[in-house]
Amino acid sequence: MSRRRAEVVDFAPRWVEFVCLAFGYLLGLYQEGLCTESRFSLLEAQLPGFMWLHAERFTDA
Repeated sequence: MSRRRAEVVDFAPRWVEFVCLAFGYLLGLYQEGLCTESRFSLLEAQLPGFMWLHAERFTDA
């Protein structure tokens, strides 16, 4: 999780908060056995694209 946070440390606070929330959710799914390792990897890889697609929601304006 700290690696993910470090990747967005210079971004707006909403970006950091959402990355932590989304990644924590994915980790929880994985730890509970509700998400396979391959699915986890896929969702983790899609997270940056989702955020850039919806950048206006994460940018302080």
